Amino acid sequence: MVNGPDEWSPEDLTGLVSYYDQGFDADPVGQWDDEFGSDHLTEATNKPDQVAKGVGFGLDFVRANSDELNFTTGISLSGDFRVGFTVNVDTSTDTDNYVASQGSVSDNFIWVDGAGALRLRIGGSTKTMTANGVFTSGVDARVQLARNGTALTCVVNGSDVTSGSPTSSDTLALDQIGRNRACRLP
Repeated sequence: MVNGPDEWSPEDLTGLVSYYDQGFDADPVGQWDDEFGSDHLTEATNKPDQVAKGVGFGLDFVRANSDELNFTTGISLSGDFRVGFTVNVDTSTDTDNYVASQGSVSDNFIWVDGAGALRLRIGGSTKTMTANGVFTSGVDARVQLARNGTALTCVVNGSDVTSGSPTSSDTLALDQIGRNRACRLP
């Protein structure tokens, strides 16, 4: 909730790096513009990587189609940060539902595994952010990953579902959305 005027925009957030609106005109989608204007445009590197427009406003990332969108300028988050997204995963057919990653190396991922738990790989170390079963196939989940100091937290649909006390001071670097895996970003 935001206390203030009726009109609110993500641009009102201090320290905003980028944000992406869910409205698309084309199908398939070959480019997803950064609405903040900070040049973190995402685009398919070639036609097979274009992403199908999903039901409603979402994008369907399908492994068999090599779906992914790449940032033209990668995002590096150090210090305190918040990453928010809505995701709908298929844990019944795919055990690696990647939301975002650093495609060139395997040091940084945000993904939901086949057991329905969110995992964060940051600086080469995997953090299990939630218990199994937090994410259900076919159900939209609003997610916020945050770091305050070194403490990592995960809030899903307004509830803190962080498992244990994960910590990291490493930089979270991302350069892809989707990473050839099965998930829908509504």
